[in-house]
Amino acid sequence: MNYLIPILALLLIGCGKKEAKEEEKPLLGNSNSYQWTQPIRPGKTFDEGEMQVAKSVCQSFQRKRATLSSRGGRLTLDYSVKRKECFSTSEAISNGTGVMTLNRAGDIRLVSQTRGVSLFEDVLTDLHPRLQGFCSKVFSGVAPDNTVRDGDFLRYQVNFFQAGGYEWVQVVEFKDINGQFYPYLVERVAIVTGYTDLNEQAYGFAKLRTVYGTCGSGVESNFSSQEWL
Repeated sequence: MNYLIPILALLLIGCGKKEAKEEEKPLLGNSNSYQWTQPIRPGKTFDEGEMQVAKSVCQSFQRKRATLSSRGGRLTLDYSVKRKECFSTSEAISNGTGVMTLNRAGDIRLVSQTRGVSLFEDVLTDLHPRLQGFCSKVFSGVAPDNTVRDGDFLRYQVNFFQAGGYEWVQVVEFKDINGQFYPYLVERVAIVTGYTDLNEQAYGFAKLRTVYGTCGSGVESNFSSQEWL
């Protein structure tokens, strides 16, 4: 089973600590936020606005693969990595460097070059297992449904939206609890999509990628995040 959310990938060792302010608690989703205690909403088809954002993001992903190819399939990037455990009042913070590589099949991986700092190894593209079906339909002009069934016990919902000067991909994963599906992982990724000659090398790359997980209380969340510097 392929997952967009490699939550176990961010294991930080020897990181500094920072007190987490109340207003800095991670948000679960966009303006239509998900709550851990609320079951999955009915699926919906992308409207015109979401189709435009999805097309922009998917096109930027294609361009990112072309950029990597022109750079010999290898690119070095710097990141700030944060993690907050369940019920903790502080964040673990570290900086690290990763090498992004493109293979002949078009798959992109990100491998940490900094000892003790792990990064999300899978890189979002239009060929990513969680997004390929959405991008394919969007490129064909077909509005996809935002909800996908993954076997008998998992569901996920994908949304595209604009906020804070970026275009975002949000993926929420749900698991079956007593016959109803509840969210247990929320991933939000800010994508650089405003293409100009000046930001050609950044086009299609993730500026910020954050994964939130439930702590079982229905209120508290843990999170792992990496920001491209």
